[in-house]
Amino acid sequence: MKPEFLIIHQKLIPETYLKVIEARELVQTRQVKDISEACKRLNLSRSSYYKYKDLVFRPDENKMTRKAILTFLLDHQQGVLSEVLGFIARTNANVLTLNQNTPIRNIASVILMLDILDMQVSLDQLLEDLKHCKGVNAIQLLDLE
Repeated sequence: MKPEFLIIHQKLIPETYLKVIEARELVQTRQVKDISEACKRLNLSRSSYYKYKDLVFRPDENKMTRKAILTFLLDHQQGVLSEVLGFIARTNANVLTLNQNTPIRNIASVILMLDILDMQVSLDQLLEDLKHCKGVNAIQLLDLE
């Protein structure tokens, strides 16, 4: 399987992608109150922002850690989260934060922040393998630092 992620010089990508990254940074640094304001400031449509927000990221300049934020929808069954965490540990990734919401209709929403600097598999491979863990209904990469 070919990797899904590429590093491309910003001169080669459409201006819209750069504006999406900039809009996210404006909100994160609290220079604007919300995405609507950031989009107005950058002359970026909100639909473009939401279309690309989960697909474009700026590489982290600090190489001491590399973080990935993943969201899961898991079956609310004993051992499902433990199996996911055990699998992640076996790849040598480190769980930095874990947030699990109250299950609704026997599905639990879980958000993990991982330190993936020393991970022994590619991020693409981790995501693909986690999709096949028992009880994992969905997985999505939210952000990559």
